[in-house]
Amino acid sequence: MPASVIASARPFACRPRLLSRTRLGLNLQDATWGGLAAGGQRRDKIVGPGGATITGGNSKSDINLLVDADSHGIDMIQRAIGILQQEKGRLVQTRIYASPARAENSKWKRFFDEQGVLFHPIPRGIHASGEESDGAIVAEMQRLSAKMAAGGCIALMTGDTGFVNLVSMAVHQGIDVVVFAPQGALSPIRQFRSAGARVVTMSADADSASRVRAILHSSGNGEVQFAEPFVNAPHEQAEIMTIMSFLQDLQFRDGEQYLVQSIVKFWFENQLGSLTVFPAESAIKAALARATEHSRSSYVTYSNKLAFFLPIAPSFRTTQANLRKYGNRHARGVYRGGGPFVVKDSEDLVSQALKRLGFLDSEWNPNLAEAMLAFVNVARNKQLLRKQFDALPSCDDTAGLGEASLRHAFLSNKSDGRWGIRPKDTAAREILCREGFLDTESASQSVVLNAMKKFASKNGLPRRRNYDSYVRCILDTRRAADPSSIGDVQFRL
Repeated sequence: MPASVIASARPFACRPRLLSRTRLGLNLQDATWGGLAAGGQRRDKIVGPGGATITGGNSKSDINLLVDADSHGIDMIQRAIGILQQEKGRLVQTRIYASPARAENSKWKRFFDEQGVLFHPIPRGIHASGEESDGAIVAEMQRLSAKMAAGGCIALMTGDTGFVNLVSMAVHQGIDVVVFAPQGALSPIRQFRSAGARVVTMSADADSASRVRAILHSSGNGEVQFAEPFVNAPHEQAEIMTIMSFLQDLQFRDGEQYLVQSIVKFWFENQLGSLTVFPAESAIKAALARATEHSRSSYVTYSNKLAFFLPIAPSFRTTQANLRKYGNRHARGVYRGGGPFVVKDSEDLVSQALKRLGFLDSEWNPNLAEAMLAFVNVARNKQLLRKQFDALPSCDDTAGLGEASLRHAFLSNKSDGRWGIRPKDTAAREILCREGFLDTESASQSVVLNAMKKFASKNGLPRRRNYDSYVRCILDTRRAADPSSIGDVQFRL
């Protein structure tokens, strides 16, 4: 399906975990970044195996860091800069690409004022594709590559494999390319490494281990639990390859896909009991044991198409109390998502999934087409559909085509299964109260629905069947205040 309409991607915070393929004179496959010291100060070192402190090379050329700020937050960008600054004697020039409205945000404005940070505003029209920042980054990378001498350095923050060919060409010119990629995106990481880039993998939050476990049961339902902080022990590349080969032989894996998807479907199809799917490293460890301790003939091959979901609740500002409770912001999102589940393929797969994710029900949100619109306009879902599947609907598409596209995406292994759940209506209630349509934000849902209908009528908004459709329409009227918004996804109802 053509991705010819606007899409947005909310910033998310990550922390560096692994550094490999370096020019530091040592094999740093097991190196980890020193993280943050007390008080939030950067530790300007890399800690290798055995606790050794390793410094960078002596090249005097600048490092050029290119960032799509629709997909990355300030915290993560600053950590990437911290790593790059460890290249001894090298300055980091950071170019941030985002909507012009980003400069209206006080935190981002302060960040743009920092030395070495340059903001590139990318105008967004109502019919923007959502790829404008990517296009600008590609153009800048080509410009830098054309004028840069061998030994120069370009850094990207991306998990988008659309940049792989460009990275490969730059490497062949003798340019040092560093890619900051999301931890768990094994396929992009492998592709960027194969292209010759140095790769730094990044996980959800800094200096805090998840206190949350998401467990999938053999019934296809799941739960979330609190546990002791998770200690991550990264697996060797050879171990990952063993798992991939094992799953591919059993037809649970085909090509460049997310490993956790293949593991979950293998585990569920073979009825191996409960599986901890978050943190994902737990599932990888369990799969490795199966791949090395049992023969392939002990297991059935993949025959029933399955869709795996690890619902994620939006998680914005996180208090210290919440960090102590959940471990990190991403773990909080997983916990509030309610737990993983698996759905077998069928004609009504999409409606089953949207019911489980909270977008479809018999009373407040009964219309499937409107529920799909609400789903695809959640920032996380919009980003996944655009980046991983090129499957955002256009205004010319029918609801039937949209449903087919979602069904394909849900069954695919090309995502990590972390789809966003139905957002709360808190912001819409605030707007209704502020503009006199509602007396109190704690009003019942039926009272809020009537208030939203009056708001829609006064503002010339279309009548809808679903409660969430009215919520979205109201929030759309205030979209300009959100610097990360690119627009709205629509199809024919």
